[in-house]
Amino acid sequence: MSELEIVFLYDDLCTAKDEAWENLKQALEETGIQAKLKKQTTLEYAQRTFRFYPSPTILVNGEDIVGEKESCSSCGTG
Repeated sequence: MSELEIVFLYDDLCTAKDEAWENLKQALEETGIQAKLKKQTTLEYAQRTFRFYPSPTILVNGEDIVGEKESCSSCGTG
């Protein structure tokens, strides 16, 4: 099985991004899951892939772990 690739997408204005990032790192540590972890802004990702996701979003091997979702209720990003 190949290594997991996890991309954490965020917007600087998002108030939920820091907690989500820490939760993701903690979950990986506690479960012992080995993954290539990358942090990228939603804008950088959209410019490269032409796909836009709200902040925060976690992609595992290119798939959004939540699926479709609304904009962040606390900051309106995404």
